[in-house]
Amino acid sequence: MRDIQCYSFVHGMFLGLILILLTTIFYVFDSYLILPRLGFYSLLFLFILFIYSFCAVINFVNKKIMVQYRFKDYFTIIFLILAQALFFSKTYVLVLYLMIDRSLISEYACYTYEQHNVINMGYSFDTWLDLVKQNFKFSMQMQEYVFSLIPCTLYSAIISLLIKINRTS
Repeated sequence: MRDIQCYSFVHGMFLGLILILLTTIFYVFDSYLILPRLGFYSLLFLFILFIYSFCAVINFVNKKIMVQYRFKDYFTIIFLILAQALFFSKTYVLVLYLMIDRSLISEYACYTYEQHNVINMGYSFDTWLDLVKQNFKFSMQMQEYVFSLIPCTLYSAIISLLIKINRTS
C-alpha cells in the first residue's frame, strides 16, 4: 500500500503542476480563455487530467507485473492522482483570482452575467458582482472541489474495472 501512496502522490503532484502550467499559459495568452466555458482550454484540461491518470496507472501496472493488484488498488491510484492534481489546480486558480489578478473576478462576473441572462432575474451588475465575490471565498471553492471529485470517482471506477478485467483475462 505504501508504494501505491507514494506513486500516487508523486504523479498527482506532477499532474497538478502540469495543470497549473497549462492554466498559466492560457491566462498569459488571454485571460478570457480560462473562464468557465466549453472551449479549447477546458477540453485540453480534461483531456490531460484523464489521459495522464490513465497512463500513470497503466505504467504502474506494467512496472509491477509480478504483483497481483485488486480493483481497489487501481481505483486508489487513479483517484488519488486526480484528487491531488485537482486540489493543486483549484488552489492555484483561487490564488490567481484573489491575489495575482483581482480583475479576473470582474471579468468572470461580466461573462457569467451575460451568459446566464441575470438581468432578467432582477440583478444589477453590482449585485451580481457581490454574489460572485462571495463565491470566490476559500470555503466555497473547496465545496466546488469536493463536487468535482464525483466525476473523478466514476472515472476511476470505470478505468479500474477495465484494467482489472483486462488483467484477469
